[in-house]
Amino acid sequence: LDLSRFQLHFGFQIMFAILALQLVSIELRFYCIQFESPFLLLFLEFSLVLIDFSLSLFDFLCE
Repeated sequence: LDLSRFQLHFGFQIMFAILALQLVSIELRFYCIQFESPFLLLFLEFSLVLIDFSLSLFDFLCE
């Protein structure tokens, strides 16, 4: 198993997932402002925590 290739592949997958989450969170933020929904705000916070977690996981794997 070529570890650096695996890390690169995994890293790209994480980056695309993070981009998707950020797009979703931008849309959710717009809906939250429009409808003032506490549930959506909670979901938004959760997705931001998830983004932070995956970024730190990626940093850890790349060391």
